[in-house]
Amino acid sequence: MGCPFRSRAYQALGAPAFDFDYRGRGSSAATIGKCKQNASESRLRGRNRHLQWWRREGWALQRNDRDRRREEAVMRRVLFGKRERKVFLLAACVAFACCLCLGACAVQQSELSTTGDAPMASETDAGTAILSPHAWKDQYPNQYASYIDAGYETYDDRQPDAHGKVNTFFSATHFSNMTPETGCMRCHTSEFSSLVKEHGDGLFAMGFTDFRRQVTVGVTCYSCHGNNPGELTPANTWVIDAAKRGGIETDEKNLVCAQCHALPDWGTIMDNPDPSSWSMLQFGLDADAYWEHYEASGNENPIVPAEEMEFNSFVGSIMEKAGATCVDCHMPKAQSDDGTMYSVHIFKGPDCNEELYENCLGCHTDSTVEQRKAAVEEVKADYETRRAPAQAAVDELASAIERAGNSVDASKVEQATVLLNKATFYLNYGSDWGSGIHNMGNPNNVDCFEDAIAFAEEGTALLA
Repeated sequence: MGCPFRSRAYQALGAPAFDFDYRGRGSSAATIGKCKQNASESRLRGRNRHLQWWRREGWALQRNDRDRRREEAVMRRVLFGKRERKVFLLAACVAFACCLCLGACAVQQSELSTTGDAPMASETDAGTAILSPHAWKDQYPNQYASYIDAGYETYDDRQPDAHGKVNTFFSATHFSNMTPETGCMRCHTSEFSSLVKEHGDGLFAMGFTDFRRQVTVGVTCYSCHGNNPGELTPANTWVIDAAKRGGIETDEKNLVCAQCHALPDWGTIMDNPDPSSWSMLQFGLDADAYWEHYEASGNENPIVPAEEMEFNSFVGSIMEKAGATCVDCHMPKAQSDDGTMYSVHIFKGPDCNEELYENCLGCHTDSTVEQRKAAVEEVKADYETRRAPAQAAVDELASAIERAGNSVDASKVEQATVLLNKATFYLNYGSDWGSGIHNMGNPNNVDCFEDAIAFAEEGTALLA
């Protein structure tokens, strides 16, 4: 899950970015001139932000047992308010007295009551408590261990930390962003929906720094499971509402991932307190409908981070229509030493975990793992062949606008800039960070590269 406001070099640390790449894939090409003009000032502000962040939060990068104990203490304070804590302490004293009276029998009973049960908080809080992943480690040791051990691996040489950043980005209390808007936090804490309900419009008025103080957990098990491990249901239910409004029908397992891996509406997410407006899924999955929304809202300069559009790429594809889900390809089954089968929580694709190719054989029964690998490479090669001309056309138009300067009529430059934005949007919407695996045969974006070329060439011709 990438963020357009931070450089990759510091994503893994959660630190503010020193700089940004104004020509990077996923950035709006029309911002080139503005970005160049402000680059030096941005770098200076970035360095200052980084120093402030390090002094304030750098210590948290080396999280140890003491830090986890503090985290658990925070959760106890959240789960039990002042009045509840008094009752809890009184009950604890009574229980302790009973233990002294009952002796060894009580001790034995206590051990039985704490083995294999879900954390007390989720039981006493009527299913609404949001716990840190650490709270579930005793009940689900295999899942927890795989989640914690997820490392940093290159995903197809593009996304250097593709969901291997779970150990850092799952800690929202150490999340930094170059903008103060709180809407970005929807993908960085499981508490977002509950905080929206609690604070209403005031949540957006308080700004990022104040909002951050309200957050006690990052993206936890709750985001995908609620307090019902084994089930998959989105914590941010507004993504379901948006999908229904857009007429999207798919397995709810995919909607769990769509909470963050579907194109957001960057305009409304910053200023509209209605959560159902935060996802472009409300407009379906057609690229033309998305661009019409951008034009109607006066936002013809959209920032479209392609790495956040996996859901848009996948739904409607050959694989999705065949019944495959995100989980099938990104969370392999494994067997522990004691024979228990469990889902590995590393959230990576086959490029990072070749065991996932075994899952392919569930549908491709007449194939082998090696044949599946070869098929994937063939799809990726075809994808790059189709994408390259579109990228070249967009780059050429961007260069033409830069060369134009004051030598071309300003109205033509303005028209060409809008066409550049449009071409960039279609290029990004047709792009797939799975290198064509997600969107195989998807009618929603199969023609996007051709559209990008057409708009880019139209803009270049204007400036000729």
